[in-house]
Amino acid sequence: MFRNLQLKYKLVLLFLLMALIVAVTGSFGLWSQARIGDLLALQKSSAAQEKLAVLMKVTLQGGRVNLLEAAMTRNNADDFENSKIDYELKRDSFDSYCTMLRKGQPKLHIPPAEPGSLLEQRIIKVVDVFHDFDQVALQILSVQEGLMAGTTTDDGKLSRLLREELPQVVDRASVSVDDLLVEVGSLAAKNELAASAIQKRSNITFLSVIGGAILLAILLGLFATQTIVGRVNLLMKSLKLGAEGDLTALVKVEAADELGRLGDDFNQMLEKLSTMMGKVKKSTGELGRIATSIQLVSRDVIATAEVQQHGIDETSAAILRINASQQGISAAVENLSSSSAETSSSILNMAKSIQGVALNTEALAGSVTQVSSAIGEMDATIRQIEQNANDLRSASVSTASSIAEMDSSIQEVEQNAQQTAEISARVHEDAESGQQAVQATIRGIQEIRQSSRSAAESINVLSQSADDIGMILSVINDVTEETRLLSLNASIIAAQSGEHGRGFAVVADEIRKLAERTSESTREIDQLISRVQDETRRAVEAIRGAEIKVAEGEVLSQKSGEALREIVGGVDQAATRIGGIARATREQARGSLLIRETMEKVADMVSQIAVSTHQQARASEQIMSEVEKMAELTVMVRDATKKQNADGGLISRLSEEIGAMIEKIRERCSEQAEGGEQIVEALANIQESTRHNLSSAKVMGDTLGNLSLQISTLEQEVVEFKVLE
Repeated sequence: MFRNLQLKYKLVLLFLLMALIVAVTGSFGLWSQARIGDLLALQKSSAAQEKLAVLMKVTLQGGRVNLLEAAMTRNNADDFENSKIDYELKRDSFDSYCTMLRKGQPKLHIPPAEPGSLLEQRIIKVVDVFHDFDQVALQILSVQEGLMAGTTTDDGKLSRLLREELPQVVDRASVSVDDLLVEVGSLAAKNELAASAIQKRSNITFLSVIGGAILLAILLGLFATQTIVGRVNLLMKSLKLGAEGDLTALVKVEAADELGRLGDDFNQMLEKLSTMMGKVKKSTGELGRIATSIQLVSRDVIATAEVQQHGIDETSAAILRINASQQGISAAVENLSSSSAETSSSILNMAKSIQGVALNTEALAGSVTQVSSAIGEMDATIRQIEQNANDLRSASVSTASSIAEMDSSIQEVEQNAQQTAEISARVHEDAESGQQAVQATIRGIQEIRQSSRSAAESINVLSQSADDIGMILSVINDVTEETRLLSLNASIIAAQSGEHGRGFAVVADEIRKLAERTSESTREIDQLISRVQDETRRAVEAIRGAEIKVAEGEVLSQKSGEALREIVGGVDQAATRIGGIARATREQARGSLLIRETMEKVADMVSQIAVSTHQQARASEQIMSEVEKMAELTVMVRDATKKQNADGGLISRLSEEIGAMIEKIRERCSEQAEGGEQIVEALANIQESTRHNLSSAKVMGDTLGNLSLQISTLEQEVVEFKVLE
């Protein structure tokens, strides 16, 4: 079915297949970008889970600090309520963090934990342990509230809760949160490995699709070359052989398209020309045989005329001796009568042969006319082929122009990709602004450090409440140890997060330094415990101010880190899309270059077809010229034959006259003696007639020689054609 399609439909179908290949490649590129976007979302969710785990750790320590503040409050009910409210807020925050980790939060890109997974088990354990911590915290708040209200005066239970049960549940909760943080980190590492593997497979698959598309395009090009260009070359070869005179060079027709119909027309033309040239060869052979026969007859006529001339000479001599030998005259008259009869018979045969030559010459003229008409039709067909080739060349030029426009469009796409790269550069500038925000966070943390120093100086002048201060020192030592562990965990998380964890690394370093300074302060407090009681309230206020500064620094650092992550994510997505656009643009540019080179080859082939067709038209014109010459030669042969026919009639009449004269001689032989003078006159007439006959015979011989020469010329022209059997 494809072979029988028209050439224009074949070309359109091939271009559609190329467009389909480009579309499939582009679609797969978009699919790969979507996969990469999913991988980025997965990594972002892992980072969010790690962040929640760290916040749970910080919230747990903050709740413990709030409980200690509430327990240290004596007569200020407002401070107690504030500490209690702060603890309840941190408890609710901790519960919400656990809920988000377990059930997920789409807005924060946090997926829910899989049922029965190790992550869910860790979360459930954290919830259970934190419930125990909350029960102890409620007991501490209840006992402290009773002490402040005066309903109870026994603070031993409060001391036991603070020194024994609270550190135990805090340690258990910290261990559970650390286990959860480790599990979240391991899941993040697994997700990162999975993302890397998926991205690698996507790249390999994408390269495979591109390679397959290139191979398919090459196969389509080879197929087009075999189905179109190969057939055109075969047709050109047959046309060249036909132009050289080989009328057996038929074209093998394999399809019913334009080239197939052109091949059929060319084969029909060769068959007609072959038939005509066969007839011309046959007629030329007949003309040669007829000319040979006429030449033989002409030689006989000349020989007879010479014999007749010799007889007349002898008759003249006999007449001179007529009186001497009557018998010799009678014998001579008999010989003359016999020769005259033979001459008349030969002349009649020659006249009939000349008439046959005239008829064959007329037939030859008709054949030449038919050949001229057929060659004229062939010339018109060749000119139509030349016109079609010119139209095809114009169409190829138009197609090449369209390909050039498509190439220009691809260049515009490349310019747009460059503009997108400039936008990406500006996004990097936004990332630098985010770095400035991180610097601001660092400055806020430095202020926190100054506040902590003020708190340490205030604590140095405390001199009262030795028992409470001892308890506080124990708690502070525990908090310092937990803070140091927290800073270590934060440093590990920051190292795992790479560029995204620089803000956490700075915070962890500052927390570590704060823990070290706190340890130094506790040692100084232990040395100056006699002055602690007077400055307790001032120390509490300083620590509260430090807590506020720490909270502000934490919020600021979180915002900065979030801004940096979003900016970096945007830059990564933009870079990925720019890379996809650049790859697609390069593929389209290579496809456009391949199509343009193919169209240039098609244009060259069409030009070659046009040149070959033009050469064939010139050869056809030469054939027409030779056929016209052959027609002229045929007319000349026909005129010469007519003239020879007329001369043959004259010879026939003269032969009849000679016969009549001989008859008179025979009749008057008896009167020779009395009519000698009449015989002399008759012999003179006979001599004249004989000379005329001899002259006519020689003219006929020359005419036959000319006819033979023309026939030889015609045979030489015709023999160059190779015809079908």
